[in-house]
Amino acid sequence: LLLFISILAWLNLRRVFFMQKLTAESLAKSEERFDLAMRGASDGLWDWDIVHDQVYYSPRWKAMLELTTPEEGRPTLNIWLSRVHPEDIERVNQALDSYLAKQQAYFHVLHRVRNQRGDYLWLLCRAIVLWDEQGKPLRMVGSFADFTAQKQAEQALRDKEAFLRLIIDHIPHIIFWKDRNSVFLGCNQKLAVMAGKKSPNEVVGKTDYEMVWHEDAATFQAKDRELMDAGQPLYHFIEELQTIDNNLIWLETNKIPLYSESGQIIGILGVSEDVTQRRFAEIALQQAKEAAEVANQAKSAFLANMSHELRTPLNGVLGFAQVLERDPSLNQKQLEHVSVIRRCGDYLLTLINDILDLSKIEAGRVELYPTDFHFGEFLQGVVELFQMRAEQKGIRFRYETLSQLPHGVRADEKRLRQVLINLLGNAVKFTEYGSVTLKVGYDQGGIRFQVEDTGIGIAEEDLTKIFSPFQQVGEARYHAEGTGLGLAISKRLVEMMGGELHVESHLGHGSCFWICLELQDVSSLLKIKTVANPKIIGFKQSCRKLLLIDDKWENRAILVNLLTPLGFSVTEANNGEEGVDMAKQTHPDLIITDLVMPVMDGFEAVRRIRQHPELQNTAIIAASASVFDYHQQESRAAGCNDFIEKPIRLDLLLEKIQKLLQLTWIYEQADNAAPPENAMLTAPPLRLSANVHCNPEQATELYELARSGDIEALWEQLEVLIQNSEAATQIWAKQLLQLSKAFKVDEVAVLLEPYMRPQP
Repeated sequence: LLLFISILAWLNLRRVFFMQKLTAESLAKSEERFDLAMRGASDGLWDWDIVHDQVYYSPRWKAMLELTTPEEGRPTLNIWLSRVHPEDIERVNQALDSYLAKQQAYFHVLHRVRNQRGDYLWLLCRAIVLWDEQGKPLRMVGSFADFTAQKQAEQALRDKEAFLRLIIDHIPHIIFWKDRNSVFLGCNQKLAVMAGKKSPNEVVGKTDYEMVWHEDAATFQAKDRELMDAGQPLYHFIEELQTIDNNLIWLETNKIPLYSESGQIIGILGVSEDVTQRRFAEIALQQAKEAAEVANQAKSAFLANMSHELRTPLNGVLGFAQVLERDPSLNQKQLEHVSVIRRCGDYLLTLINDILDLSKIEAGRVELYPTDFHFGEFLQGVVELFQMRAEQKGIRFRYETLSQLPHGVRADEKRLRQVLINLLGNAVKFTEYGSVTLKVGYDQGGIRFQVEDTGIGIAEEDLTKIFSPFQQVGEARYHAEGTGLGLAISKRLVEMMGGELHVESHLGHGSCFWICLELQDVSSLLKIKTVANPKIIGFKQSCRKLLLIDDKWENRAILVNLLTPLGFSVTEANNGEEGVDMAKQTHPDLIITDLVMPVMDGFEAVRRIRQHPELQNTAIIAASASVFDYHQQESRAAGCNDFIEKPIRLDLLLEKIQKLLQLTWIYEQADNAAPPENAMLTAPPLRLSANVHCNPEQATELYELARSGDIEALWEQLEVLIQNSEAATQIWAKQLLQLSKAFKVDEVAVLLEPYMRPQP
C-alpha cells in the first residue's frame, strides 16, 4: 500500500512538474508571439503597468518617434507625454483621466507628438485597461496609429478649399450650384451679399423662393427643369428680377448641368453677371439714340425745308442770270454786272451745299460716284479759277507738276474738285503776301496733291481744331468769310476716297496741306478732246413740246426764257393737279416737274401721269430744290426718268434733254470767232521766221522764266511783248502765251531757243 501510495505520489509529482514545464513553455511561446506581434505591428504598441508605473513601447513606436539611444527609450510614460504638442497636452490628459476614472467608455484621442527631429506627427492613440477585483486599473494596453499623412492631406484639402473659396468669393460674377430640386448646395460671397446674407453658408439649403420674389423664382426653377430635362450643354439668358429686399436687378446667366459618375444629371452649375449698370446704361443709350434719331429726323426735315426755301429764290437769281448772259442786246458792262450776280449766287450756293454736304456725311448718306475724266483739263480748270482769284488779291499762284501725270483718271470728279477748291480757297483766303502753290505728282504709288501758302499760318494748339465743323481759327477778320465747314468736309471726303488729309503749319510763315490718293489711270480709255462746244442755239429735229409744272412763277419763267429761244414749245402748270390735266390735253414730249407743290405734289402727279396709257413713255425730269438722295430715289420710284437739282444749270439740263429726246444740237457759228483754245494748243509748232522780231535778250529772259517755272512772270513778259510788237510777232507771242497757260513750258522753251541767237 505504501508502495502504491508512493508510486501515486511520484506520478503526481511528475505530472505537476510536467504541467509546470508545459505552462512555462506555453508562456514563453506566448511571450515570444506577443513580442513578435509588437515588433511586426504597423502601429506603435505600448503596455503600461500602472501599479509599477512601467511602460513597454514597441520598436515600431520608437521608430515612429525616431528614438535610438537607451536613455531616450526608457520605459516611462513621460517619454510619450513630454512629446505631446503643447496645444494638445491638456486634451490628452483629460481624456486619460476621464477613462481611468471610468467616466468614458473608451480611450481614443488624436493628437500631435514630436519626434526626435522636432517634427510633429499626428498619432491616434487607442487603449483598454485591465481592472482588478476591486475595480482598480492594473494595466493599460494600447496602440499609436500614424495619421500624419491623412492629416496633411486633409490640411492640403482644406487649404485648397480655402484658396478656391478665396478665388470664388472674389470673382466679380455670381457662382452657385444646385441639386435637381433647385436647392442651393453652395455659392460664393457675391450671391450671398446679393441675397442679403452674411455668408454663403446661409444660402446653402435654401431655394429660389427664399431668395427672390416668387414670380421670378418660379421662372428660374422652370428654366432649371427645362435645362435638366432637355440635357442641354449650355443655357444662356439675361433675366430681370426683384430681390427679396425689393431691388430690381438684371443678371446675365450661363447654366450647365452637373453629371454624376454614372452620367445622370444631379444638379446645375450657374455663373451670373450682374449687368444692372450695363442695362441701365443700355436703356439710357437707347433712349439717347431714340432722342438723337428724333433730333436727326427733325434736323433732316429742317435741312430739307431750308434747302428748298433757299434754293428756290436762288434758282430765280441764277436762272435769270443765265437768261441775261444769253441776251445779245446786253453790252459788255451789263454782262459784267450779270457775271457779278451769278458769281455771288454761285458763292451762296456753295455755302448752302457745304451745310447740306456736312449733314449728309454725318448721316452716312454721301456716296462716291467715280467716273473717267481728263485729268489735265480737270487740273487746268481748278488752276485757272485760282489764278484769277490770286490775281485779284495781288498774290502769285504757282502750279507745279512733280512728275508725268496720266491723261485720264477714274475718281469722283465732283468730290475731288470740292476738296481742292476748299484747300486752295483757304490758302488764297489766308495769304496776304507771297504766293500759293499747287503741286501734283506721283508719290508712293498714289497721286499727291499738295497746297502750300505763305499766309498767316496756324498755331500748333489750333491744328486739332481746324478739322472740326464750324471751327474758324486765326484772326477774327477772316471769320466773316465762309462757314468753317470746308476742312471738315474735305477731311471726311478724302477718307471716303481712301486717303488722309495732312497738315503742317507754322504761325506767321504759312501752311502746307496734302493728300495722297490712289487714282486709277484710264488714259487709254479716254478720247482726246480737241474742240470746245460752242453756244447751243437750236436743234435739228422738229419742234418738241415741253410741259413745266412748278408752283413758282419765276421758276417757270426761267425755263421758258431759256428753252423757248431754242425752238421748244413750252406750256405751264402751277401745281400737280393742273399738270396732270395739261399732260392729258397736250401730250408733251417732255415734262419738267417740281416735287414740292400745293394741291398735289410732284410725286403724286407723276404717278397719275404714268397711269394714263398714252403718257406711260413720256420723258419726265424731276427738278427740285431738295437734293437729298431719298427725294431722288422717291422721284425715280414714282416714274421720273431723271433728276436735276435747283438752281438749274442750263448746260446740265440741255444734256439731259438731249439724252431723253435724242436731239442733235445746232451751234452758233461766228465768222470772226477766235479758234478754240485747244485748237491753238494742238497747232504745229512755229518755225523760225524773219517776220517774228524777238531779240536774243528777250528770248533768253523768256526761256529762263519758262525753264524755272515762273509762269506768272512769263505771262507778264509775253503780255508786254504782245502789246509792243507787230502783227506776226503778236500772233507768235499769243501762241506762246496759250502754251504757257496750259503749262506746256517745255514747248515754250523749244520755240524760244532759235531766237536766243542773233538772227541771220
